[in-house]
Amino acid sequence: GYEIEFAETSLSFRLNVNNVTDEIYISEADTNRLAGPGDDTYDGINTSNRVFFGWGRTWNAVVRYNF
Repeated sequence: GYEIEFAETSLSFRLNVNNVTDEIYISEADTNRLAGPGDDTYDGINTSNRVFFGWGRTWNAVVRYNF
């Protein structure tokens, strides 16, 4: 981040970016079914599995004033 100091106070700025490349990924799975011959798959994973995809690109900004 970046910080500006005054006599008795300070002001700071911070920017965070998560998943900068906006990659599609599975973040969690409730099941673990292996893919067999003839099974429908997504990226080599059996589509009958229950999975949760991760967030796309996200960001947040923080401005902090200390006094």
